[in-house]
Amino acid sequence: MEIDQLIIRYLTKETNAVEEEFLHSWRQEAEENERYFQQYQRTWEWSLLQQQQTEVQFDRNSAWQKITDRTQLPSDTKKTVRWQPIVWQVAAAVTLLLGSIWLFQLVQEETNAPLQQLTASETQAIELGDKSLITLDKGATFQYPEEFAKHQRTVTLQKGQAFFEISHDPDRPFIVNLPNTQIQVVGTAFNIKIDSLGTEVAVREGKVIFKHKEQVTSPVTLTKGDIATYTIKEETFTTTQTVGNQWSWKSKQFNFTDTPLPVVLEQLEMAYDVHFEIGEQDLLNCRLSMFNQRAYALEEMIEFLELSLGIEIHQQDSSHFKVLGTCN
Repeated sequence: MEIDQLIIRYLTKETNAVEEEFLHSWRQEAEENERYFQQYQRTWEWSLLQQQQTEVQFDRNSAWQKITDRTQLPSDTKKTVRWQPIVWQVAAAVTLLLGSIWLFQLVQEETNAPLQQLTASETQAIELGDKSLITLDKGATFQYPEEFAKHQRTVTLQKGQAFFEISHDPDRPFIVNLPNTQIQVVGTAFNIKIDSLGTEVAVREGKVIFKHKEQVTSPVTLTKGDIATYTIKEETFTTTQTVGNQWSWKSKQFNFTDTPLPVVLEQLEMAYDVHFEIGEQDLLNCRLSMFNQRAYALEEMIEFLELSLGIEIHQQDSSHFKVLGTCN
């Protein structure tokens, strides 16, 4: 059930205990959730007020008609017309129409915005209209509007990997549509990686709500240092702590603690778009510990590996390297 439908059921007192508990948990997950609920509730209360005012106006008209009738007709011919049920139906219909128009305008505002779509041929940075910065990894496909709507900021990452640095705007939540899932934030920095098995989200700072589009499972709230993975097959979320290299492809900063050399080289391949071939079986047992606080160029990383491990890395062509020797 969509959250809008659940809120309406709650306001019309049609929810059960399980639904009310779910709605309460959802409101507690993020400030933007509670703000969204409060806006919905205020709109609902305003609609009821309009209905009541309309009903009062009709009652006054009815009363005036009764006075007129009393002065013109004999007492035995007077009739009282019950307006209230009709008035309520009319007022409800008007409110529904106004609400439909508002929702239609909101949807139109979102859908009419011209969209840009690109597939990155290399690492590429994009500054959006709200000054948010999106860095796309090679092969990532990203869709975004030329100008964001007034009520929310919506983009789509269709495939690949991207790092998001979102400008803070509590009045316009930032939403990232993904295959099967969705991200909602106000202002934060996080990494998204999509593959054939599912989607991984790692948070560098701020708070992120990671949820299934169809609400088939409860959403998860992530904060700094958290990582969550959605698995398509099981339709489940699992959460852990970041190991430090989820956005190394962008930052060129690495954190290795007694890490096997094949894993290290795999991280470097993703970061620098190159390929390493291990030429000696013994090298599979090499392990590396390091933490660099600034971005390293590929040449610097190769030099560091050679000095730290006592190995030799030979360049075969522009993007192919062969690793030889034995570890210290």
